[in-house]
Amino acid sequence: MRRAALQELIAAVLGLGVAVSAAAEDPAKATLAIKGMNCGGCVAALKVQLKKTEGVASYEVSLEKGEADVSYDATKTDPNKIAESVSQTGFQATVKGDEREDLTSVGSMRAVAAAELRAWFNASSGSVRVISLLSPSCPYCQSGHGVLKTLFGKTTSPHLKAFLVWLPMWPGDDAQQAVRQAGTFEDPRLTEGWDGPRAVGDVFARRLGLSGTAWDVYLVYERGVRWDGADPPAPSFWMHQLTEESPGKLLPG
Repeated sequence: MRRAALQELIAAVLGLGVAVSAAAEDPAKATLAIKGMNCGGCVAALKVQLKKTEGVASYEVSLEKGEADVSYDATKTDPNKIAESVSQTGFQATVKGDEREDLTSVGSMRAVAAAELRAWFNASSGSVRVISLLSPSCPYCQSGHGVLKTLFGKTTSPHLKAFLVWLPMWPGDDAQQAVRQAGTFEDPRLTEGWDGPRAVGDVFARRLGLSGTAWDVYLVYERGVRWDGADPPAPSFWMHQLTEESPGKLLPG
């Protein structure tokens, strides 16, 4: 993906209201379910740990509900990391409503299905969302992955999120290769998964009108758009690097 493509993708995201600056943003929020709290001392210990956890801005702990409502800086941490920090105290903390806990893993990369992607999409409806489907071995996909890294490096906004779906399209593509490529771009605003059967790729192919599995594609959704039904909604903006598909959406070079 070349420089003109980078500028076009960045312009699309900026046009949807994500600021390229380090200006302070409203903190992101999450609720943790806590097992093991049974007294005021437990609540006090939990608050001490949350105060020490990097990126946590504020918190409210309820002994009655067995929950902690947490506000945090999404550029420094994420709900799962906060839960891991809390669990170090001996309590069992999980992110409430995190459906990924029920998913299986392939190698070190979590397997992803359309249902999980839809849940993430709707839970993140207050953010501008980027969805990209990539082959971990394809040089063009690796270049596009680098463009996404550049895009996220231009803003600290917690209101920009991405879901990267890795799928086997080139020889040598597997979950381990996806893990290696994913390791070149890490950000708490990213969620990633392995689509071994290419089922997610086929779902997006139907939406985009592609002749084959959707891959090496880059979709941007504005805030407020929801995914209802089996197929995803039409993106606010999208591009691809598939020479056999419509040249109207081909990334410029």
